[in-house]
Amino acid sequence: MRVFVQDSAYADLERICRWTAQDSPQAASKVVQKIGQNIERLGFFPRIGQAGSARETFEWVVPRLPYVIVY
Repeated sequence: MRVFVQDSAYADLERICRWTAQDSPQAASKVVQKIGQNIERLGFFPRIGQAGSARETFEWVVPRLPYVIVY
């Protein structure tokens, strides 16, 4: 399955990166990379998450990070 990322999600990633980079640029890179890897994982396992709070969505909590991917 192909995964399409909305522009608003890219904007969220940029904000996460900027926020994290204030403390550690290296950590910011790792956080964004881990989120990206989990987004890619959804292409292979599209029902890996749980039913989302919004109708017809799923949510996947990024392991060991306080971020949720809504799809």
